[in-house]
Amino acid sequence: MICLLGVLATPTIADESQATSGKSVKLLIALHFPENYDTMKAIAQCESELVHRKNGDLLRNSTGSSARGTFQLLMSVHRPEMKRLGLDPNNDDDYMEYVRYLVKHYGLTPWAESYNCWRKRVKT
Repeated sequence: MICLLGVLATPTIADESQATSGKSVKLLIALHFPENYDTMKAIAQCESELVHRKNGDLLRNSTGSSARGTFQLLMSVHRPEMKRLGLDPNNDDDYMEYVRYLVKHYGLTPWAESYNCWRKRVKT
């Protein structure tokens, strides 16, 4: 908690996650994936090195693809479905909720390409 002029305030997820890496991305993952935090953190480490934003925008893939954010979602593929679900990819919580949606419906298949990286990081 933060004490500001005698008033207690709890940071919101958005406060914690803007332009972020490291601790605040781990917090986002912990809040949205408490049941499989270690696996999702490992995937995020491999996909983005736990970076969600750079200069205020969703982290862009260095190869020039439409992949964005912590889990490097291909926006050319996923943005229409996010919109259909009423989720805004630029909202950190909406982004994470969409990742939850993907995991629920497809398991970890969307991150199969980085499997050889993240499987080594997951405790068995």
